Amino acid sequence: MVSHKVRNWLRSIVAAVVLVALVSLSPLPQGIGEQDLLVYRSAARLLAMRASPYDVLSLAAVEYDVRPAQASTLAAWNPPWLCSIGWPGKSAWHSPIARR
Repeated sequence: MVSHKVRNWLRSIVAAVVLVALVSLSPLPQGIGEQDLLVYRSAARLLAMRASPYDVLSLAAVEYDVRPAQASTLAAWNPPWLCSIGWPGKSAWHSPIARR
């Protein structure tokens, strides 16, 4: 007889396999997430160059390098503190004080 723990473990494995199969087989719209990637990548690139990620002309130039056919400039209007948390290397989470 199979123990209760083994049975629950097998159920979990089967459920995980079914979930992965359903997600991998489900159709996704083309281009999903591309605009978000472009916006945040452009802002991060400007931050790395010590430029303002809120300057629309600078954003337009960076975005044009990636996607020249785009008609308008996209911008992420996050507060500055959010950029400092999410940007590796300059993040508050990576500071020597936070490591202690």
